[in-house]
Amino acid sequence: MVLSNGSTTSGVSQAAGLDDSDEYACPICEEEVKGLVNLNSHLDDVHQLGMKKAEDREGRPSKLPNGTKKHAKIDRHLRRQIDMKKDHWIRPIKGSSRCEFCHQILNQENGIINCRKCGLLFCRAHCKQPVKLDRMAHYDPIRGEPCKCCLKCLENRPGYNEFGFIRDRTAVFSKARKSNNEDRDLRELQLEHRFIRLVNGIVYVYRVFEGTFMASLRISAEISKLEKSIVPWERDEFAIRCYICETAFAITVRKHHCRLCGKVVCDNEINNCSNLLPLKNLINAAADLPLKITAQTGADVLDIEIRICAVCLQSLFKKRKFLKERVTPLSALLQKYESLHDISRVIMGILPNVERVLDRAGGIDATPDEISQLSKLRRKLLDSFSMYDFMTKQILQMQASNASEARIIASIKLSSATFIQDKMLPLKSISSVISSKLNTQERTSPQASEQLKFDNDLTIKEVKSCRTQLMVLKEQRFLVQEMIEDATKRRKLDEASTLTSNVNEIDVQIEELTKKLGQQGFK
Repeated sequence: MVLSNGSTTSGVSQAAGLDDSDEYACPICEEEVKGLVNLNSHLDDVHQLGMKKAEDREGRPSKLPNGTKKHAKIDRHLRRQIDMKKDHWIRPIKGSSRCEFCHQILNQENGIINCRKCGLLFCRAHCKQPVKLDRMAHYDPIRGEPCKCCLKCLENRPGYNEFGFIRDRTAVFSKARKSNNEDRDLRELQLEHRFIRLVNGIVYVYRVFEGTFMASLRISAEISKLEKSIVPWERDEFAIRCYICETAFAITVRKHHCRLCGKVVCDNEINNCSNLLPLKNLINAAADLPLKITAQTGADVLDIEIRICAVCLQSLFKKRKFLKERVTPLSALLQKYESLHDISRVIMGILPNVERVLDRAGGIDATPDEISQLSKLRRKLLDSFSMYDFMTKQILQMQASNASEARIIASIKLSSATFIQDKMLPLKSISSVISSKLNTQERTSPQASEQLKFDNDLTIKEVKSCRTQLMVLKEQRFLVQEMIEDATKRRKLDEASTLTSNVNEIDVQIEELTKKLGQQGFK
């Protein structure tokens, strides 16, 4: 390292009586280095203190000896980091110390740096995360100074997350949203007043000039004056592009003025920037406004078309349309469809329970309670399918009032057939499991079956319960029989076979309950 007067550091050390064989500790990493020359080289190469940015007299950076203009930035907080606590720093061992992250041997090329927080050794590439620490190497995001730390210490600091620093901006956003809402409400109020003045003015013009000489021309001229008096129109020569779609005006793209905001827009049908809307449609959409429309208002007035841009149309009528749709009841078709959708949700909620009970009841050690629970689930599933089929038939018998309803009915017909065909498969498994378990019980306990045949000593509560079950089973049999006939007509043989097996199982249960009740059953 050459000093400014041209002498070397070795000459200065000899003049000062210092020996180059003496060991010196680095003031930054406390690594022991022999001689001042090696210490200076260590500071230049490892800690980059020799790359200080210098400027010549002209204010430009001075060139390095190799002719390049590359300069490294010096950490402006480096001098403050020197006074930081260093008791926890690990002293490097020359030739054996490794980076805690990449496990490379640390040397002057890749750098030897202690993490200011944990004190572990890292290479220069893996210890460059800025973390604010105080003099005791503790996290201090307010008064601390940015120090070079490892990635682990950066991630362990309080409040760290992978998406950055968390800051609650709810109050700021709420204030901005409130301001935007106030501006929007003010704009809506202005548009409402302009719309009221425009409609009432048109009605007044017709009332005054109707039936006079050259009424059509005079009415058109007065309406044109009225439209321009409602809001100042933007001058045509200043409008180069449509303010909504930014389309440049030309011979094929004409300029039009919105009657509510006065801005110049185009009439492109694709972009739908502005439209000519009949006055009667606008009045029906804004029925809550105080418009001077009476029963004596002629049809000629209501057929007048007013050009309104898409922005004003949305601001003035979107909220009213939403509120009107909420109050207006659904059509009969959509009400039936909602009921059908609710029934399908019930079926989808029963199927997971059926599969879970099937897994338990299908085993060898299945208990009678599990068989009974499976039978109840099958009964509930059959009731749901019968309701679904009944609701589907009602929808298919409805007369479509327009093309949209016809498409909806056709789609419901297709989707309901697919739904029934896919979701009725568990009924086959239920029937096979219940029949196999009943046959097993009859073979293993003949005395119990004889007791059911001949022993009729039942309590009043048991008789009522058996009668209720018998009524439900007979009703289920009737509904399933109708579904079988319908499936046979529609050539759905798979559905018909599945339903037939369920009818057989219901008949078996009906016969058992009838034998159990004996003379106390239905006559």
